[in-house]
Amino acid sequence: MSLIVKTCGLRTREDVSFACQAGANLLGFVVETPSPRRLSVEEGARLASFARMQTANENIKTPKITIVCVNPELCLLQDIVQYIKPDYIQFHGDETPQELTKLKRYFEEVDFIKALSIHDKKDCEKISLYREMVSFVLCDAPPPNGHKDDKEARHGGYGRVFNWRLLQSYQGGVPLLIAGGLSPENITQALQVLSGLSCAQWIVGVDVSSGVELDKNSCDAMKDINTKSATDTFEHTALKCPQKLHEFCKKAHAFTEAFKSNP
Repeated sequence: MSLIVKTCGLRTREDVSFACQAGANLLGFVVETPSPRRLSVEEGARLASFARMQTANENIKTPKITIVCVNPELCLLQDIVQYIKPDYIQFHGDETPQELTKLKRYFEEVDFIKALSIHDKKDCEKISLYREMVSFVLCDAPPPNGHKDDKEARHGGYGRVFNWRLLQSYQGGVPLLIAGGLSPENITQALQVLSGLSCAQWIVGVDVSSGVELDKNSCDAMKDINTKSATDTFEHTALKCPQKLHEFCKKAHAFTEAFKSNP
């Protein structure tokens, strides 16, 4: 199977277009969650609709829509499912296996992804606890030291890399997506390391967010050649760079052969 590439934190129509053209397989929208990439349900619905419409017009395969949320209330999930109609909901907070089991009964039509921070080998043992209710576990870097106990801090998107070799202890059972500080500059190195692990057959994809975003200078330059998006302006820097997206997707998909035995 082809290695999955998920681009997360998309905020504008331009971001969505860049990701689709680059060949991303999953489009991630952060909804009602503390993050510079935060969207409302309404904004997420508009971008999801735009993605489906654009890919249909261009006759290319529509990427799957993934909504990222942190410890969401049931009413928020109901709005997400009703108005955005995602393929996946990614839980990026402190959701337990028991909580996701209950939520799965409400939302049988949507597949779940659970994000876990990988601090040490003990965190790898938690992965299998979610095997009955999720399609993937997304392995992410832990937040900076100063944010570990901050309930208001965001749960991802810091651009931090974790020690990929910690996954060597993973015994399998749940397909994995690898996140945390990935970029066009380090994706090849990351996949070289990951493909050599004993659990490589369970690694099915990678996730990128801040690693393909514009820096401040590039963002300022683009103000002169772009119009306002329907959902955002260029006042923020959490916008995607088309060149970085293309390079990341190209390098990631080139590694498919190394993971061809994935389940």
